[in-house]
Amino acid sequence: MYSVAVVDYGIVNLKNVVRALAYVGASIHTTSDYKRVLAADR
Repeated sequence: MYSVAVVDYGIVNLKNVVRALAYVGASIHTTSDYKRVLAADR
């Protein structure tokens, strides 16, 4: 399973993106912190 960082920059609704990634088995982190983005696999 991959760790995926979804960048939340406060403009769009990320619910469907997060739901789709969870459906395929990804471990999702919604964040605006660059350190969490760099730590993610994808």
